[in-house]
Amino acid sequence: MDALNEIKRKREARRALQAEEKRRVKKELREHGDDAGYKFRRLIQQYRDALPPSQQQQELHQLPPLSLSSSIRPPPTPTTLVNAADAPRLSVFIRKRPLAKKELKAKGYDIISCLFAVQDQNVKSGGNSALPRRELVCHEPKLRVDCSETLENHQFHFDGVFDELQENSKVYDGTVGPMVPYLVSEATASSDTTSLTVFAYGQTGSGKTYTMKSIYRQAAVDLFQQLDELKEASSRRDSRVSVGVSFYEIYMNSVNDLLNGRSRVQLMEDGDGAVQLPGLKELPATTADELLELVQLGEQARATSANAVHDDSSRSHALLRVTLYAADNNNNNGPALGRLSMVDLAGSERASDTQSDKKSTRMEGAEINKSLLALKECIRALDRGATHIPFRQSKLTQLLRDSFLSLNSKTIMIATVSPCSESCNHTLNTLRYADRLKEIGAATGS
Repeated sequence: MDALNEIKRKREARRALQAEEKRRVKKELREHGDDAGYKFRRLIQQYRDALPPSQQQQELHQLPPLSLSSSIRPPPTPTTLVNAADAPRLSVFIRKRPLAKKELKAKGYDIISCLFAVQDQNVKSGGNSALPRRELVCHEPKLRVDCSETLENHQFHFDGVFDELQENSKVYDGTVGPMVPYLVSEATASSDTTSLTVFAYGQTGSGKTYTMKSIYRQAAVDLFQQLDELKEASSRRDSRVSVGVSFYEIYMNSVNDLLNGRSRVQLMEDGDGAVQLPGLKELPATTADELLELVQLGEQARATSANAVHDDSSRSHALLRVTLYAADNNNNNGPALGRLSMVDLAGSERASDTQSDKKSTRMEGAEINKSLLALKECIRALDRGATHIPFRQSKLTQLLRDSFLSLNSKTIMIATVSPCSESCNHTLNTLRYADRLKEIGAATGS
């Protein structure tokens, strides 16, 4: 009798669970209708809720600003972890944009979690003690064999991660800001030309141009502030520094001068293998406002158009080059002291995203993808430690070669990612190449 009662009890409990599951499914269908992503959203939220408090997403996620050990400008904060001079030759940062209205309307959901990472004692930067690294998790939605929902959580560590709450000023202060005073200090103190390269990388519509426009503006202000302070502090009348600005694009594998009516410029290599752009127009700038006027002029000439992904998509790679020269009392340029290069790469595109575009737009997209593929091949080769790096595969990689190889350069990559579930493959691709580049930076040291 007891055995029969136990069987009956278990059967009733099982039926109660089944009834509860039916009620839950009906409730979900009533609340979510045809929204197939709600189960994945729930899994992502469960992942975030299970994190320890020290790793849960908080208001700020960028690295504390790097400081400059120099008399030109005091350190930005007293909690600085590393001097700008000791920063890695190659630093990699991630910026996550917010979900767009059309993504929310299409019931897309956020697959990126930006976290505080636990200090990794095995990670060192610039010969200093271990730094707290910033962590990012990409939640890839997947279906099991039985068609139930699951997540594959891909974990990444970078030099800094900026979530969608971070303003442009925070991104600048945590990436480029500390390096501009360093560039001016090194350029005016060293006998060799010092260079700083900043480039934004990511899929179409992920926020590259939005980020770089802000960096143009803030870097221009900082640069001339540093030069003014240097001029006031210097007792030498012959220690003048002049600024030259050039702005060009790589469009359909051609180099066009954005400050000279998009005239074609030939890319050549000199006897030492250095890339030269003879005929590229360079204009002087004596204030931040003058520099930004030239930037605006170049941006107006840059190739952009609407496509299926973005209403105003960049169809070319844009390279802004600001060169510091030693100048005499008559402001005649002498040798180059330093160079700040800011690169806004065109976004990678999937063929499925551009099927509705006109033929010329698809051809532009194919050329963009070809040059970005060449960049990826160079990153792969650098990651493997290959003896031959295929920089000559495209004009883009030829122009970026010194940024990766020069011992007198610092390079900052800002990878911009979309958090939308529909962009998961693109986002993972961006994160994986950014991760490879970070490993290259760690291997080359500072």
